[in-house]
Amino acid sequence: MPSYTERIQEVLPQGKMIRLIGYTNGNRDYQKAKGPAGKWQITEALQDSQIHEWIQKGGWIGVRIPEGR
Repeated sequence: MPSYTERIQEVLPQGKMIRLIGYTNGNRDYQKAKGPAGKWQITEALQDSQIHEWIQKGGWIGVRIPEGR
């Protein structure tokens, strides 16, 4: 099975993977869950190990759509 980053790059080349709050730290509010976890504009894109770790904690992953798409 392809990695998270490989799969996402197939669908959205140049997309930046970021952490979303998801259901971490006891959050159960869906609207809040869709929000970014931290300052996504200035952080580096996530790697597979970071994505896996975040999902295990109940977090979600989002992809910033590249300009011009």
